[in-house]
Amino acid sequence: MPSATVLVVDDDEQVRDLLATVLLKNRYCVQTARNGRQALKFLKHMLFDVVILDLAMPVMDGRELAQALDAEEIAVPLLVMSAVDNLPSTAAELGAAAFIEKPIDVAAVLATVADLTQRAE
Repeated sequence: MPSATVLVVDDDEQVRDLLATVLLKNRYCVQTARNGRQALKFLKHMLFDVVILDLAMPVMDGRELAQALDAEEIAVPLLVMSAVDNLPSTAAELGAAAFIEKPIDVAAVLATVADLTQRAE
């Protein structure tokens, strides 16, 4: 069975690299993007099982990407990561499947991605 494909979208290179490394070690296929605009290009041409999405990014932030996905009718579970106040309601507004507060807990990210990919099967 092929593993799930995850897109990690964060402007912080260390966060992208950390998550990509951990996901790869857990047999996920991983693509990374440094902002929403780059992520949207990938999402228009590739299928992903989960998108791990930072909200605060330059060029196109997480909110703008979520709105663009809705407008383009691209359906993919979003795992929103942020340090914003009231993250649960922000995630709900964006239609996110799940959220994790920053600083991130890698074990929580892995558990949530596993849960989201199992739900999609």
